[in-house]
Amino acid sequence: MSKKNKTQKKVMVFGVFDELHDGHRDFLRQAKEYGDNVVVVVARDAVIARLYGKKPNKDEITRISNLLSEGYANDIVMGHIENRKQVFAEHKPDVIVLGFSQEKLAKELKEKEGELGIEGVDIVLAEPYNPEKNPPSEFTDGKIHV
Repeated sequence: MSKKNKTQKKVMVFGVFDELHDGHRDFLRQAKEYGDNVVVVVARDAVIARLYGKKPNKDEITRISNLLSEGYANDIVMGHIENRKQVFAEHKPDVIVLGFSQEKLAKELKEKEGELGIEGVDIVLAEPYNPEKNPPSEFTDGKIHV
């Protein structure tokens, strides 16, 4: 998908956003290049604990508050604990931007696009931001935690 054709596009991104850093900021900046309306879906503490066996360092409210102070998103919402496809139905993205290391998640989203209600949604991977200094998060392994 071309970044130039972004008028009125709704872009959705997902993440834990624990310990917000320059890599996250660059990811959010890149997402903004795909559309005028960026929706950030923050993974819930309970979902992260279930998938990874531990909670993030910062609770979900603190992580949302930190994201709000950055100003990259038009809307910041919590993911759903049980019904992961609900967030897609509620926000109807045109584009989903994933972190550079989330190829596995991109593949799963494409395979399950009918089930998730995201047929026709462009799914793109962000470019890495200084990957030598900013390796993927411990919460990045392709699990869907929206």
